[in-house]
Amino acid sequence: MGKQIGTRLAREIFAFYKDQSITNLYASVQWDATDVVSFFKTLGFHRSDFINLQKSL
Repeated sequence: MGKQIGTRLAREIFAFYKDQSITNLYASVQWDATDVVSFFKTLGFHRSDFINLQKSL
């Protein structure tokens, strides 16, 4: 943490996807994982119109 490795990697991935004409990315994270949510927000992610649902059997 603190070395910006994740940010640099994410930006490279974004550039790759943009070159592939992909216009939307989605990430699934637990909302109580505040550090992860914060990281994605710094990358420009925000809440989408979708939610993930799960059912354990």
